[in-house]
Amino acid sequence: LYLESSICSPISLSAYLTQQAHETFDNEADLRFAEIIIGYIDSFGFMKTSSQEISCLHNISEEDLIRILKEIQTFEPY
Repeated sequence: LYLESSICSPISLSAYLTQQAHETFDNEADLRFAEIIIGYIDSFGFMKTSSQEISCLHNISEEDLIRILKEIQTFEPY
């Protein structure tokens, strides 16, 4: 019984990054943009959509997107 209750499923990369974003970004807009960017990161940690396309699709300035992406790139796992 103890063994069964102690088994946890691993957290997804997306959930882990989102958790860190909530701990990092105080500004609501930055947090929303971070969540959008994290949605484009695959389970291997790669963003296969260009920053230009993401900024266009979500009406985010490319400068803001790059600034927030650089912060996300400091999150664990590296």
